[in-house]
Amino acid sequence: MIYVGLEGAGTVGSSGGNLGHVFVDTQADVNTGTHGAANNWVDVTPNPGATLTTSGGTYGPYPVSSIEIDRHDPSGKTAYVTVEGFGVSHVFKTINAGQSWIDLSNNLPDAPVDSIAVDPDDPNVLYVGTDVGSFISTNGGAVWQVLETNLPNVPVTKIRVFSYYAAQPTPLKAVRVSTYGRGVWQFAMAQPTPMAVSPASLSGFTDSVQNPSQAQTITVSNTGPVAASINGINFSTGFSQNGGDCSPGTSLAPAGSSTSSCTIAVIFTATTPGATSGTVAVTDSVGASHSVNLSGTASDFAISAATASMTVNAGQAATYNLNASAIGGFSNTVTFACTGGLPTGANCAFSPSGSVAVSGATPTAVTLTISTTARPSSQPAPSSGLTSLPFSSNGPGAMLTITLGLLGTLLMKRLQPVRGRVRGLALVGVMAGVALVPGCGGGSSVSTTSFSSTTNGTPANTYTVTVTASSGKRNIATQLTLKVN
Repeated sequence: MIYVGLEGAGTVGSSGGNLGHVFVDTQADVNTGTHGAANNWVDVTPNPGATLTTSGGTYGPYPVSSIEIDRHDPSGKTAYVTVEGFGVSHVFKTINAGQSWIDLSNNLPDAPVDSIAVDPDDPNVLYVGTDVGSFISTNGGAVWQVLETNLPNVPVTKIRVFSYYAAQPTPLKAVRVSTYGRGVWQFAMAQPTPMAVSPASLSGFTDSVQNPSQAQTITVSNTGPVAASINGINFSTGFSQNGGDCSPGTSLAPAGSSTSSCTIAVIFTATTPGATSGTVAVTDSVGASHSVNLSGTASDFAISAATASMTVNAGQAATYNLNASAIGGFSNTVTFACTGGLPTGANCAFSPSGSVAVSGATPTAVTLTISTTARPSSQPAPSSGLTSLPFSSNGPGAMLTITLGLLGTLLMKRLQPVRGRVRGLALVGVMAGVALVPGCGGGSSVSTTSFSSTTNGTPANTYTVTVTASSGKRNIATQLTLKVN
């Protein structure tokens, strides 16, 4: 690949109409019997420097002052062209061997540009020498700034960048410029970035909210001739490291060594459904930051209750109709459980199951039944066995009782003519005497009838029952009200 820019003799006529034109030969290595495949030159302009109109109309396009092929592009199709003159664009870039051109003049002064150079370590760093000094762009020509304020204010006729890796104790990069009448100058530049990260971006991180995605790997490599270390690894929200052997403080051997690289395993854990983008930035030992763009998508599910409050009597069951809906392509199993607030004597059950598949546009219906326990009424508790006599069935007490009973019977017979009131008094007296007879012979004591009140069953109250739906590490709690009468 060969590029040629025409400087000409200063006017359109004396330059044969080709002043300011650029020609490219994309088959310079093809053997056609002549050097350089002479028949393959193509005019790829026409005229990168726009025609300058003057009152006399004697000047056409300005000369092409320099052409620089970007060595970062092995195809040779990326190149830069600079143009002299005033009132025209001064810096052009092609990425397709001149088939199209991008104007990078932007905020450069309107003055002839005499030379351009591409940084050997970073293709986005460009240097130009102009009739009013030298300039640098660190973003591919989008913005230009003064390169070195200590240079004399004279035209810079040539600018070049040199790296001294092997000859110095530490890497050194310098810019040299030649000036019109003020000699050659050199000044040091920032150290070359010693690290590279690959790939440039990672996408396709997918999972549901709060559930980590599958890990993807970033490789960090030392591209310099001396050892370098990682100063920091910083992630955007939602992305994190989950493995790999890179960490802050990791030292990487010079390029070409078996220990000149390490890896970072990146995972995505979303807090909300939808698409998320971010970066991971690796800071090297000279303070340069190397970023990898990250993007992921998260799905989720939602729980809704058709009726959130129910009232039942103790012993009855309360039924709640729940729906589980998929969000953002969610497709997984959701498990339901009563996790709090369930009253005493109650239990919950889910139908068709405590675990259901949730996906698609149609919600999955789940029925929750909370069963309560009836409270029993208060009743007397009968005593067990018979009430014992106040004395033993053997011995004098028993004989006395029998004797008094016989006397009472005879007395009643004798008192038959007497009025009923007197007869009654006599009978009461006999019975009182029997009752007052002390127990003899170790007789048992008298037991009384007792009442007991049971409190089993579901107490009357208003309860807040928590139902938790889970899928992996994602938990969604729903509160339901249950009133038991």
